[in-house]
Amino acid sequence: MKEYKTAIIYGLISGILIVCYYLVFYYMNKNLIAKIEFSYSVFALQVPFLIAAGLKYRNRNEGLLEFKEALKIMMITYLISLLFYFIIYYVLFNYDADLVAMSKQYSIDSIEWLKTRGMQKEQYESMMNDAQNSSFEVTIGTLLRGIPFSILGGFFVSSLCALMVRR
Repeated sequence: MKEYKTAIIYGLISGILIVCYYLVFYYMNKNLIAKIEFSYSVFALQVPFLIAAGLKYRNRNEGLLEFKEALKIMMITYLISLLFYFIIYYVLFNYDADLVAMSKQYSIDSIEWLKTRGMQKEQYESMMNDAQNSSFEVTIGTLLRGIPFSILGGFFVSSLCALMVRR
């Protein structure tokens, strides 16, 4: 575990930054947090820490770092920061019911926008019905269902970063 200390430290720093990022935007303009795009912006916060962890690890190993090891370092960093992300997301969406309502409304608005772009009537009605009848509440179950997608996205981003820092 000592060999992955760098990844753990950078994951903790990244995770704390994600919590701060969410809190700042929550108090500045919580409407942004309710949009799905905001969640994707977290990757932009994680990437510098993934790269920094890989570079620091590489420098400790006399400038050598294989792709496999770089990917491992970056995935550990990513997974630790992901834990912080899930915690702040769960807390905010359970603390403030307005975020859930806003999230639902943004989803409905997105479907309306797709309708203006030529979506077929049957598909529109199906998606609108699903959106209107879904609760949008954030529960442990909904977070657990999102983990595989988050890990897959993190794997993709970590792989790209690992390609950049390997030697």
